[in-house]
Amino acid sequence: MADMIWANASLFAKKEATEGTANAPAAGDAILCAGLAPKLQRDFHPRKYRGSVGQRPGVIGAQTGPGLSFESEIKGNGTNNTCELDELLEAAFGAVSAGGASTTITGSASTTTSINVVSDSGFTVGNMVNIQLTTGGVFESTMITAVSGGGVLTVSPALTAAPVTAGTTVDEMRTYQIIVPPAGVNSLTMDVFYNADAGAGQFDRFVGCHGNVKWSSPRAGSIPMLAWEFLAWNWVQSLTGTRPSPTYDSASPKASLASKLKVAGVLVDAHDIEWDLGVQVFQKVSQNSALGIYGTPVVDVNPSGSFRIHPAHTSIAQFTGWTAETAVSLSQQVGNARFGTVAWYCPQAIRREVSRGDDGGVHTNEVQWDATVQDDALATTVDASLYLAVG
Repeated sequence: MADMIWANASLFAKKEATEGTANAPAAGDAILCAGLAPKLQRDFHPRKYRGSVGQRPGVIGAQTGPGLSFESEIKGNGTNNTCELDELLEAAFGAVSAGGASTTITGSASTTTSINVVSDSGFTVGNMVNIQLTTGGVFESTMITAVSGGGVLTVSPALTAAPVTAGTTVDEMRTYQIIVPPAGVNSLTMDVFYNADAGAGQFDRFVGCHGNVKWSSPRAGSIPMLAWEFLAWNWVQSLTGTRPSPTYDSASPKASLASKLKVAGVLVDAHDIEWDLGVQVFQKVSQNSALGIYGTPVVDVNPSGSFRIHPAHTSIAQFTGWTAETAVSLSQQVGNARFGTVAWYCPQAIRREVSRGDDGGVHTNEVQWDATVQDDALATTVDASLYLAVG
């Protein structure tokens, strides 16, 4: 019998057509990941009785906590705005706007918030956009807040420089938006194979998966990561699965050297930038289900995050305008190339706490924040408290 080497384990994930009904992933559904940790939880009921020495044989019960966790790199795919994490991101956020509109800068009168383009047809308010600042130069991401219909895109937060060179590229990004409950069927089938070849071997299949994602963009030079945690309706173990030959996005991730964090639209030197989407998944249980669980709906989403800065000893400018109950925008992008950029935008963040810390002997301010919705009356995707985009 050949040993199963843990390093050979591979993950495949595919969106389901019917909630909780397996939709077998294929080679193109492979997810490049690290720290893969399946949870094959089955209840076990011990039978200890008075008068007995030891206990009687236990009874296997329902599956009340199957799922899996793993980490993946934050990156685009280098070719278009649909990365290999697309269906995972849609499952976590609840909705996705495909984006895809593309145009170029016209004239030289654009500003950092008003972008003159050849055509604004197809661009949508609430989607993020990736704008090339100069010919052959880097791209910067921002949110579309208005489309004039006459060739002008209004964006926020402001770009760091006005794109005033005619012919440079403007691409709408694929934008993931929070909506509860998720739009349509948004569960995943996830397969974990343990053999390295394409022959028959063991695999675990998790069905009806919903989960949460956390963003971690640490110090310059470190690869930014997404941490995933999924709960499933149930899992099935097989000894006769045929592992697809996985295909992954070929693009390399851009390290956080190419990262920009803006607080209230202003670049801020920061590190250890993190957020937690805060998805809450509820497991619906029933004694009519042999497996115990018959649904894993998303019941709430509460994004929050943190970052650290090295403050100047003569200034508290970072926080004079960001006091309790004062909302400011937060945004960050990783990468600055076409189809190699991933960005997030929080229109309204409330500062929860600022504490003083020590970073190798250098003073730090450690900032914790909560994302809030833009209009309590709307509760739509355009009203979402956090957006993530790829483009």
